[in-house]
Amino acid sequence: MAGIVLAIDTSGSFCSVALRDAGAVIHSRHSSGEGDHFEQLPSLVQAVCAEAELSVRELAGILVGVGPGSFTGIRIGMSFAKGLAWATRIPCVGVCSFLGAAASYAAPGTCTGRITVVSDARRSELFYGVYEAVAGVVSVVTEPLIVGVAEVMERAQQGGLHLCTQRDLVVPGLELEAAPQLARGILGASQAIPASGKAEFCVGDIAGLAPCYIREVSAKTIQQRRLGLDSGMKPC
Repeated sequence: MAGIVLAIDTSGSFCSVALRDAGAVIHSRHSSGEGDHFEQLPSLVQAVCAEAELSVRELAGILVGVGPGSFTGIRIGMSFAKGLAWATRIPCVGVCSFLGAAASYAAPGTCTGRITVVSDARRSELFYGVYEAVAGVVSVVTEPLIVGVAEVMERAQQGGLHLCTQRDLVVPGLELEAAPQLARGILGASQAIPASGKAEFCVGDIAGLAPCYIREVSAKTIQQRRLGLDSGMKPC
């Protein structure tokens, strides 16, 4: 069981978890896109671990989606992952949620070409990232950023698959396909934790693991906002 890695993502409407062993996804579950992640996440993790007949202490590591997406959702997933990693002394690594979304469709090898991933950034804007899938391998074309809806529509003319990490986001004139299994994609996209053997636990790595909010004002603490200080957060 030493090589089994757990992936978690709560950045969008869907709460998803998955396990990887020897490079292959062995168990995965995701929510319907309704309900609260903080209620669903522990149950989903418990379910996949029970299916694999292992305890969380036997995991080799944890991968967690860091966004972009819902600020509250990202915090829930990262808090859970960090807490679990700290309690069990298991290494925890952050992975871009949009990369996971793209990889979840490219992993079977059925999707080749351009994959655009979006989610609602409010203010008539979208979080937007572009990827290229070739033979099941995903590469980054455009790192996640914030783009106006009108500009996204212009860029959509370039074609390809358009994925959304939210259950019912509607962008008039743009055909979106929901991506509910980000955790499966994260496992396929990241080899940050070895497929076999246990990576080294480091408190500093967990403490330094930061969310990808992109919009800096949302990453400020209450004290920073009161004092008018810059959060120091950088786009992912």
